[in-house]
Order: sequence, then C-alpha cells, then structure tokens
Amino acid sequence: MLSFEVSALAANGQVGAVSALIDTALVFPQPKTEVPGVVVDMPGAGLWPGRLMVTAAREFRAHGFDEAAEENLKRAIKWYTTQPPPHGSVETHRLELARVLYYARDWSAAEEMFRSLAAADPHNFIYSGFLGTIAARRGDTTAARQVLAHFDSIKATLPRPHAMAGYWQSKISALLGDEEGAMMLLAETFGPQGRSGMHADVDFERMWKSRAFREFTRPKG
Repeated sequence: MLSFEVSALAANGQVGAVSALIDTALVFPQPKTEVPGVVVDMPGAGLWPGRLMVTAAREFRAHGFDEAAEENLKRAIKWYTTQPPPHGSVETHRLELARVLYYARDWSAAEEMFRSLAAADPHNFIYSGFLGTIAARRGDTTAARQVLAHFDSIKATLPRPHAMAGYWQSKISALLGDEEGAMMLLAETFGPQGRSGMHADVDFERMWKSRAFREFTRPKG
C-alpha cells in the first residue's frame, strides 16, 4: 500500500509528501528477499526504501517532474551503495542497484553490473533483457538484435514464453524504433485488452504519447 501511495503522490508532483513517506520507510525493518522472478518491471516483493525511491522516480518522470525523478534516483543510488545487503539477499541487492543505474541512464555502469550478474546466472532472462535494452539505447543494434534472437531461441523452453521473453522483446523493439512490433509483442504478452500500470515504463517512453500505447495501458474495468 505504501508503494501505491508513493506512486499516486508522485504522479501529482507531491515531492514533499513522497519524501516524507520514504523517510518513514527508512526506519522499517528490512526483509530478507531472494531474487524475484519478476516479469514486468515492477517494485517487486519486499519493502526496501530503495525500491520506493525508484517507484517515485519512475512516476515523477512519467508525469513530467524530471528534477524530482533525478533526485530520487540519486537518493536510491546512495541508499544501495551504502546499505549492506540483508543476509541471503546479495544478488537481489545487486540487481536493484543495477536497475537504479539503468533508470539513471548510466548505461556503462548498468551494463557492467548486468554482465556480472549474467555471468553468474546466464539463464536469467531478466539480465538478458536488460543487456538487450542497454544495447538498443547505446545504438548497438547488432547486440540488441542478438538478444532478440536469443529470446526467440529459448521461447520453446520457457513456461511462459510470451511473458518471459516476449515482454523483453517488446521493450527492445520499442527502443529500436519498431513501435508496431513492440505493440504486437505486448498484445501477445498481456492480451489485446492491454495492461494498466505500464505508463511509467521508461523503455516505452517514446511511445507514451501514441494513441495505441495509451489505449493499451489505459485502466479498464
């Protein structure tokens, strides 16, 4: 619920209120959380203040509050680099820091961390996905398309091929400028009805204003 409240306040540009909630979260006990098998890039299980900072930053950025977004990302980087990983959560801690560096657009540092994570767990599709989006963002279309091809090659082995591979392929495709292909992959992943909550996904930033994407991510029900 705290994460939802932070998102709502950040969407309305309530910088002070968001900061106060994160300050409150800093005194909460930290959970012992292993690496979650997340598909959609959401805050994940476990209340870590760093995750709340990232949630706030993503929402601030999606609604045009760029300065507040950058401040929360800086705060998150400081938190992850000064906070010792909870027992049993070293890999999760490294993943979270890599994600923050990615959202802060520090492609070199993020790539270095994701390559290190992937070297230890080469079958982790999340690490492969991030390396693909980083390649696309850095203009390395050859490497980005290699990741797309890799996901094609492993789809048959995955329990949820569209969700686990197609979702990342849609992100990479969007970053490569293939918006039509990205939308097709999103429809395969979540169904033609779409999915709300994706409006703050920075990998689809160039599509945020497109009619098709806005309709796909519009809350329905």
